Amino acid sequence: MACFEELPDVVLYAILAHLELRRDLATCCLVSKYLKDLATSSLYDTVYLGFAGHLDQIARRFVAEGIAAAQAREPTKSRLSKKCTGSYVRCLIFDDNRYTTLYKRDELLCDYSISDFQPAIPYLKNLRTLAWRSQWLPEKTALFTSLRTHCSLLRSVEIHNWYHIFDPIPDHYADSVVRRLAYGRITSSTQAGQNRLPESIIAMIRASANLKSLELNLGEPSTETDRTWSPNKLFKEVGLVFPGLHTLRLGGRIAVQWPLTLSKGSTFFHLFFEKHQALESISLAWAPGLNEQNDLGPEVVTSLFPSVRHFEGPAFLCVSVLRSPLALQLESLSILDKQLGISKTQHINQLANAADSLPNLSVLNFYLESDPQAQYRAIKEISRIAPKLREICVQALQIDLRVSVTPNSALTWFRSADQVLDLSPDVDCRGVEACIESSQTDRQSLCGYPQSFASAIERVSSTRRAARYL
Repeated sequence: MACFEELPDVVLYAILAHLELRRDLATCCLVSKYLKDLATSSLYDTVYLGFAGHLDQIARRFVAEGIAAAQAREPTKSRLSKKCTGSYVRCLIFDDNRYTTLYKRDELLCDYSISDFQPAIPYLKNLRTLAWRSQWLPEKTALFTSLRTHCSLLRSVEIHNWYHIFDPIPDHYADSVVRRLAYGRITSSTQAGQNRLPESIIAMIRASANLKSLELNLGEPSTETDRTWSPNKLFKEVGLVFPGLHTLRLGGRIAVQWPLTLSKGSTFFHLFFEKHQALESISLAWAPGLNEQNDLGPEVVTSLFPSVRHFEGPAFLCVSVLRSPLALQLESLSILDKQLGISKTQHINQLANAADSLPNLSVLNFYLESDPQAQYRAIKEISRIAPKLREICVQALQIDLRVSVTPNSALTWFRSADQVLDLSPDVDCRGVEACIESSQTDRQSLCGYPQSFASAIERVSSTRRAARYL
């Protein structure tokens, strides 16, 4: 372990950054206490809570460590000083859905277990994201009140299944949550559609003047035309401009006529994009029977999405984006169509030759459930003109990945419903070099560690390879 201790911190953390999976980091912790201390911050960056017992256990640990740290008379002299584990937590996710069929109800999250966790909240000093993904909400709002008091860095809050829980949401509950959520990011998801958004969500958006990300996934796409929500009505009711907004995701049972409201210059949907020209990430839902408007051409999308770098949408709109100057700045593209008719197959075919060059595209996603032939051609042609393309994901259709891979491609990951091709080497030193450059580290300071550096890389590489088979 002496070789690790000689390396600068920036290099050590860059090496650990290559361990992408949590199990890799856990394996690294078994190597030595020193590596365990290094990996702890990454292991606890995101914490999932789904069991009452786990909630109580981790709360006790955070509180005990926090009290001990506060009572310490002299700070440790180690360059990697001992910290309360709770201070490493950046993202906290309450989610017991995945365990509901495997464990008894009284073993999962409940009101009293949430109350047991509240003493630990003051020690989550660096918490930035909170996600509530359970099918219920706490009866009392003390959790949100405590977060409002102690977590000053919290900027992103996700609350799923609002409709499933309350219809309508009680005013006192919504008011408490709104006061907590008036920050940078709002995400709401539900499993049931309605003709309009509840007032609590509208109020939440209005109260967030510094909003940077708005994500609404209100139910799964459905053929039920009487249970949809309209983005045009949403922006009519909100009636505000958010100067810092950079991400907009509108999904679920969005009205199938939404392209009409986007193509007409007088609609609130169209005006919203005209007033938010800094949007970099845009996702517009696909749904069966979607009205595909030919007048949403390259000129229109260029005027509405001038800053977009990450785009998700139906195939006909993706074609317009690729035919516009936006193709030169696009970094990721997701085609959301799940089913193909005659016209939709035509749109997928048009993707193959819609652009002459995609110099910055690195990620490509498809969601198709049938007819792989059009997909094969689109993937091959896009990968041919996208020199930086490193990841392709086909999420709903089982296809032969090797048929779609272009020879000499720069791809590192290629995933389908049941296959994964890992085309990357075990260790890529470019990540370490980038980390060194971004931190403005003096390269001369590394000259004395060539053997140690090589040894460190090799050891992490071996750990990563071994962890893959655990």
